[in-house]
This record gives sequence, structure tokens and C-alpha cells, in this order.
Amino acid sequence: MGLKREDPGPMPAGDVKSNLKITYLPVIEQGLRNLEKALAINPQYDDAMAYRQRQRRHKWEFMEAAVAVATAFPRNASG
Repeated sequence: MGLKREDPGPMPAGDVKSNLKITYLPVIEQGLRNLEKALAINPQYDDAMAYRQRQRRHKWEFMEAAVAVATAFPRNASG
């Protein structure tokens, strides 16, 4: 994709992002916890897997680009 570590991320930084983060990040995190519970009950629950990935993407949108990239693609110890 075209996102670089130094880019601000898919959502521009500023007051709008900050307000959205305050409002919606707790909702996204609660949704992720609920989806993890559903997958603990039924690990083959396809809809829960799909929605979990969507929720993770929404959560990453609130992170700075460098943090989002490091979270999504952690580097191994050898580089």
C-alpha cells in the first residue's frame, strides 16, 4: 500500500481524529472483547472472525502510522 512509517495514518491527525478516538475507541475495544468471547465458544464462527478483523482495522486507523505498522507487522529479533 502507499502508507509509510512517517505518514500520519489513514485518518488525518488533529482534533477530529482525537474526538473520534475518545468517542469510538472504547466501543471498538468492547466489540473486540465480545468477538473474542464468541470465538472462544465457537472457534469456527466465520462472521466473528470477519468482524474481529474489521474492528482491528478500525482500531488501527486511530493509531499513528508507525504504531499501526509495528502492531500489524512486528519485526522479528533478527531484523
